[in-house]
Amino acid sequence: MKITTSRKGFTLVELLIVIAILGILAVGLIAALDPFEQLRKGSDATRKNLSIEVFNSAMGYYAAKQAFPWAGVAQNGVSLTAAAMQPFIANIVTAGELKPDFTTLAGSNLGRMLLTSTSVGNNMSLAVCFQPESKSVRAETNTQFNASGGVGTGCGSPTSTCYWCMK
Repeated sequence: MKITTSRKGFTLVELLIVIAILGILAVGLIAALDPFEQLRKGSDATRKNLSIEVFNSAMGYYAAKQAFPWAGVAQNGVSLTAAAMQPFIANIVTAGELKPDFTTLAGSNLGRMLLTSTSVGNNMSLAVCFQPESKSVRAETNTQFNASGGVGTGCGSPTSTCYWCMK
């Protein structure tokens, strides 16, 4: 008489091998995604948008009033949270170029952004800059400036102190 056994399911060894393979794949995926780098990219994207918004609003103010709100006072790498900048931002808000709750919504990001402006006769320049945290934004071609919006040196390396500027 012949005894037949039917095999239903997996053996313990087979299950352990599959679990080990899935674990290795999960560790590789987490390492590839680098969640902290993703958070830094998000912060940099927020600061980029805020820089563009401040730049465009200051240029809109300039177009309407033929002067920046800080007319006659050169700004050289001044933090947007500095006490000296608050009246100027309030003037831009009053002119309707920024939302009334802009500083509240921007929060601590404003403290990481620097404004540089010169206005001599008909020549004017404006730069709103921030130092990126993420590797990918540090590698961008627009991350080549110093804190005053001038072309920096040694940009592109992971340890550089170069800034991303809206000019």
